[in-house]
Amino acid sequence: MILTPYNLPYYEPAIRASGYQPKHDYFSYLWKSEHMATTAVARLHRIAEHAQSERVVLRHLNQREWNTDIKKVFELHNQSFDNVWGHTPMTWLEFKQRVDRFKKFYEPDLVVVAEMDGVPVGYGVTLPNINEALAGIGGRLFPLGWIRLALRASRIRSVRFILLGVLPAYTGRGIAVLIAHHIAELARRRGFKRGELSLVLDSNRKAQKVIEAFGAIKFKTFRLFEKELQSEPLRRLATE
Repeated sequence: MILTPYNLPYYEPAIRASGYQPKHDYFSYLWKSEHMATTAVARLHRIAEHAQSERVVLRHLNQREWNTDIKKVFELHNQSFDNVWGHTPMTWLEFKQRVDRFKKFYEPDLVVVAEMDGVPVGYGVTLPNINEALAGIGGRLFPLGWIRLALRASRIRSVRFILLGVLPAYTGRGIAVLIAHHIAELARRRGFKRGELSLVLDSNRKAQKVIEAFGAIKFKTFRLFEKELQSEPLRRLATE
């Protein structure tokens, strides 16, 4: 899936043999379009409707106002994830460099900003799985690879729900459910058949419950390892 790594099976025993121990797991969930017809998702729909009744308005990115809208997403991103383990605030330059990389193939209506009384309070980012199209051109863009890529891109049927954030002061109001429901329903209508929701920290049970309520199934685990690199003599010297 786009922007996710794949590690061969022998990596983990080799890492453990080098003295590293597991620190955190990150989960990936598999979503299918038919999940939107389940009873559980119908309940989520009611939560989403309630959030909208509380003056929450969703809007999509405006390509003509790209820098302005992306700046809002940047601010939401740093504030929404401020208390999440491992999050390091990004500078505007870092953030813009990253988003400019996927600007050519993103879908404006799959990037959503939630506002209350005109103030941005949450956002969601979903990307078409461009790897699905890249897989068919054998890594060659010339001389005809660009044409094949363009043709295959219109037939992409999978997406990755990469980011969902709500400002801490606005959590618990159904805004996250509203954003997720809106994007999932839109993806279904657009003909996308499946999606990957990742990466979800193992301790983030709130996000996991929402994702599981949509019928998504945990199907991948990414494991973060750590190792104490400071030797005992150096540790004693540091405390003396």
